[in-house]
Amino acid sequence: MKVISDCSLTSIPYHPRHNWNQRYASPSGITPSLVLDFATGIHGKDGIRENGIAQFGRPSTASFFGANGQLKNAATDTVRKCYDPKGKDAKGIWIEEQSTNILINSENLALPSWVSVATDVLENQFPDPTGSVLMDKVVETSTASSFHLIRQQVSGDVGQSWSFSFFVRPAGCDKFRLRLRGFDASSEWIDANINLSNQTTTIIPTAGAGTDGVCRLEQIDPGNDIWRVSVSGTPLSGGGAGIIRASIYLRNDAGALFYDGDGVSGLGVWGAQLENKSRPSSYIATTSAPVTRSSEAVNILTGSWFDQTKGTILAEFTPHGPLENEWVWSFNDRTSGNLIGLKLTEGDSVGVDLIQSGGANQLASLSFAASEQSPITSVLAYSENDFALSVNGGAANTSMSGILPGGISRLDIGHLVNANQSLKGTLSRLLYYPERLTNVDIQTLSTR
Repeated sequence: MKVISDCSLTSIPYHPRHNWNQRYASPSGITPSLVLDFATGIHGKDGIRENGIAQFGRPSTASFFGANGQLKNAATDTVRKCYDPKGKDAKGIWIEEQSTNILINSENLALPSWVSVATDVLENQFPDPTGSVLMDKVVETSTASSFHLIRQQVSGDVGQSWSFSFFVRPAGCDKFRLRLRGFDASSEWIDANINLSNQTTTIIPTAGAGTDGVCRLEQIDPGNDIWRVSVSGTPLSGGGAGIIRASIYLRNDAGALFYDGDGVSGLGVWGAQLENKSRPSSYIATTSAPVTRSSEAVNILTGSWFDQTKGTILAEFTPHGPLENEWVWSFNDRTSGNLIGLKLTEGDSVGVDLIQSGGANQLASLSFAASEQSPITSVLAYSENDFALSVNGGAANTSMSGILPGGISRLDIGHLVNANQSLKGTLSRLLYYPERLTNVDIQTLSTR
């Protein structure tokens, strides 16, 4: 584990306690004793700015968008301080679970691992998200009455969740289809039509198709007209079990899938990725073999800044996909048997779990509705038998019953204990106040 030491925002005047109250105090003037402001790079305890107060680990490299809007690679055990690739605004640190890209040669579609049908691949034609000119062009041939596609098939079980994603730009063709399916024509599939000219995506209802189809489209570089597109879902069985095919079909101006090619039109394609997940994660480059990106683990040991009997914690974060069981933060005794924390659930909600005495839940549910891609500011205030949660300015949900866990020694950030059930998104800031703030205060603090 390495320490988080990115306090790079030097333009803010700072010395001990200068601007601390003004920037982070509650409406009633209570000052936080712990500040982890990942978006600005200000970290500190007890009013003192301090590098290296949190421990961070990720035993692999990982991609992120840097301050210039380009895709970069963070070294092992290095925090990914990411930015909006379009607006260049700082978003905080990127936290994800482990994932594997099982497609090989993700950036070179001219290699034999990719099968072309009535298409040619012209290498290194356009700028890619890293700023290099390494994006290939998939060009339809002049073959008449044909499908025009490129695909790769890999070992994988139908009946499970899969996400197929890549970066794309129009190159004479702005309509295409993504397909996730098993091996042969009798397999059932997930289909999605994409139109870059009007930024629309449509899941195609197909008789016997797979389930849960979702298509996402996000522009990441307006200057070079680069988009990241994905289709996610569960292809069903039906011949060729044990094989998953990920395909990109070109469509003509009329939107047809089966047509006479013109020998010129095509798509720029780069960074293909297939994951055994319900949503795509950050890009994982591959060459001749699948590659795994490890999960992140962030934590800080409790100390004089922490009160075992009461507190208020603010967390500002953005989930990057459908909500699953994922933890934003938890105070714990280094086990999951004694903790209090904030987590997201598959029911599209954000709420509090209080576990004490070896795993018994001690708190009636405190939760709010939440959704993917939407920024969330949550504030939980607590003391024994006195809990309140406010999210995005909502009136506090309260509970007057709950025994606090004892022996708290660590704050895990963006995951449950030992990097389980990771947050899949960006964490902008986390503040801890050593007081049970009022319900009015926490509602005001949770207003974006």
